[in-house]
Amino acid sequence: MSVACYCCSGESYEACCAPRHTGVAPASSAEALMRSRYSAFARADAQYLLDTWDEASRPSLEELQADLDAQVKRGERWVKLVVHMARGEGDDQQGEVVFEASLLSASHLTTLLEVSQFRRRGGVWRYVGGDPKFNTQKLGRNEPCPCGCGGKVKRCLSAR
Repeated sequence: MSVACYCCSGESYEACCAPRHTGVAPASSAEALMRSRYSAFARADAQYLLDTWDEASRPSLEELQADLDAQVKRGERWVKLVVHMARGEGDDQQGEVVFEASLLSASHLTTLLEVSQFRRRGGVWRYVGGDPKFNTQKLGRNEPCPCGCGGKVKRCLSAR
């Protein structure tokens, strides 16, 4: 049974982001790297995030792992990704991706809107940085889930 990819591409995880996470296939574009990084956040894969972060701007592995562990401990889960615009493919050396990501907790939905910058060196895309804007709203357990599953928030929270 194949599992839908965390990045909301409509493909299975095995066909979409898993080859990037395992090192089998590098990201072919800035958008592909951003999607695989979103999936890595959803899977709390600090090593992949660090490996795909430009050396000049990345945090330490310990700092990144502590942030991901705290997110898991708080019961937060990345549930939705929407890419609004992406540049950076083919022979491009720089890229930009505008996206919206949703983080669900027991009582809140935090939406991250970010304009991310990417750079390609030696044929490998890296995340350079971004301009994140956060919006948090309170959710009731019986409200429609923002992930688009068609169920209620409590259903998605119990599916962990």
